[in-house]
This record gives sequence, C-alpha cells and structure tokens, in this order.
Amino acid sequence: MQILSLMDRPSPNSFGMHAILADPGDAHDLIVIGEARGRRNIPRYVWSPSHTGILDVRALSIIIPDDSPSLVAGWYGDGFSEQVTALNAPQPEILTERHIIPGLGSFWLEDPKAMYPRLEHWLKAVLPRTLKEKSKALVELMHWTLPLAPETLAASWYTRDTPQEKNREIDLQVQLTHKTSNALIAAHEVLISAYLAST
Repeated sequence: MQILSLMDRPSPNSFGMHAILADPGDAHDLIVIGEARGRRNIPRYVWSPSHTGILDVRALSIIIPDDSPSLVAGWYGDGFSEQVTALNAPQPEILTERHIIPGLGSFWLEDPKAMYPRLEHWLKAVLPRTLKEKSKALVELMHWTLPLAPETLAASWYTRDTPQEKNREIDLQVQLTHKTSNALIAAHEVLISAYLAST
C-alpha cells in the first residue's frame, strides 16, 4: 500500500515522529498507522491532499507491505537542523537514508519503539548544557522534540529568569500534565540535581 501523507503536519522547526496515512489500493478505507492506539481506518472521503493538517507525500511513491508492523515517520526539520548547528548542540542520531522534502525537512520510516528512544536520547544529551547555560534557545529545541518529556518540563522551569516566571511556567505545566505544582517542582529538582551533579 502507498503512503499518502504524514499526519499532524511536521514543522521545519521540529524533530519528532508522526503517524502515517496509507492507501491499501482497493475500495477499502484508508489506514492510519503509527498512533499509540494502533491502526485505525478512516473513510476515503475524509482525506484531502490540500488539508492543512497533513503533509502530502504521494509524489515520493513510497510503498509498504499491507501487513507492515507499526511504523512511524521520523522527522528532522531543516529549521531544527540549522538551529542545532548554529547553537553547536549535539547532533541527533537519525538515519542516513531519508526521504527529502525540499524546504521543509526529511523523514524515514521505522518502528516507534526505535524512534522514541532517538528523541529521548537527544533530550538527555542536550539537557546538561541547557541547564548549565540556562539556554532558552536549547529549551525551545527541546519543546520542538518532546514537549511533555520530564527533561523538557524541568528545563523550561529552571531556565525562567524570575520567581514569577517560574510560577507561571509551573501553572502551565499543571494544566498540561494534570499533576500538582508541588509534585512537578519536586520532580524537576531531583532531575536537575542529578544532571548538574554529573557535569
């Protein structure tokens, strides 16, 4: 079956993973692959190549077996790559064989069990310097990777300049995570202490 699009249209500024939409090539529904809840079918009439929420990749003619295991598209945006280079940040571990989308970025297909650790590994590699320098630019890259990861949340809070800004950040995180402010701060302090002690 042919891959039609990447779901949740990737940004040039991001490094992440996306579900894919595939066409089995018959009268059946289209298939979304790579979501946490597993495969799901959607009616053909729902999909449109002009929909702003997807990235149309039909021109690449990517064919995968009908019985392919769970796959996601690993995405490495051109803007993210430029920022990594400009900030002299650690280079993410990405596959060398990728499909190029000119002016946007590149992607590859792999098992989400392999892709997610790539994202986590980069966060953990960049975090010590982010904390040491209190770099808001590096925090922004972390947000473009895994915005709700413990490392990202801790760095977002730690790099705020004033107690008021830290409080506003925690209030936002409470809404996003449904955890208490005390629980979040305690977790951040443990994580930050561990990373700073290792540098």
